[in-house]
Amino acid sequence: MIINAGRRTAVLLAPDGERVRIRCLARRGMLHSECEAADRIDLGPWTRYALTGRDGTEAAWYVLRGPLTAEPGGTVLRDRDLLLARRGDGIALRAGPAGAELLCLTVAPPAVTRHLPPRTPDTTTEEPAMPPTTPAAAHHVGCTVPDLEQAVAFFTDVLGAQLAYREGPYEDPGGDWMRRQLGVHPRSAVRIAMLRLGATLNLELFQYEGPGRRREMPRNDDWGGHHLALWADDFDASVRRLAATPGVRLLGEPQRVGEGPIEGTRWVYFTTPWGMHLELVHAPEGQPYERDTAVRLFRPARTAEGGAGR
Repeated sequence: MIINAGRRTAVLLAPDGERVRIRCLARRGMLHSECEAADRIDLGPWTRYALTGRDGTEAAWYVLRGPLTAEPGGTVLRDRDLLLARRGDGIALRAGPAGAELLCLTVAPPAVTRHLPPRTPDTTTEEPAMPPTTPAAAHHVGCTVPDLEQAVAFFTDVLGAQLAYREGPYEDPGGDWMRRQLGVHPRSAVRIAMLRLGATLNLELFQYEGPGRRREMPRNDDWGGHHLALWADDFDASVRRLAATPGVRLLGEPQRVGEGPIEGTRWVYFTTPWGMHLELVHAPEGQPYERDTAVRLFRPARTAEGGAGR
């Protein structure tokens, strides 16, 4: 793993001049199991060096001794600077009169990396250290369902979730614990199932029994309305599978965002057999919002090369 200790964060060069701030290459999936090659390169005076490999292959150049100039664009790279680029972008480095030394890390294209074990990269940006009282991450999402067995079967059989554990029933027949701790009727009882869905989501499902419960799923415009969005590597194939699943209802037609900060994103809402709102989504790399901020939304490491959402 390379951590950039230079005077500035790394530069990502592309034909459109895109630049991002990044220090840790693990955040771009550049871990040892994805690397095709790691080479130390000595360049003589005025030598020009261009990335070799298959189109789409990404490489990181770490400057051990500079300076060098990136072409096109004329960006000057000095000792301990880091540059990211892809083959096919026409980017090369030219050494100065004293030559240069580079460490070049080449990463396999998505057609290869998508078959590797899933990663959960650290996508945090370079922010000041937060106090320990600030949440470090989201741990799980909880949803109440009318039939726990039906919901567990749907999420595992249709959406590929894994059951981690079950709990309950929990109740306090003579006391006030359920109202005090959970905000429900004191005579309520609850059963729980915890699922792992994909690489990043823990999904906690609840089934309550007891008086005073509303038995309608909220609409998206109701207070408390919500939906759970699920990433699809192959958007079109996932839509077809959902459409063929008994009890699933697609809301309208799949959509593609035509402009704005998430241009190119494909999405469709659907409901489960018990009426819970979910969304299927796929977004291309390099979305417009990234030009204006160092914040990057999380996206799974495994994405289908040339998939339907690109």
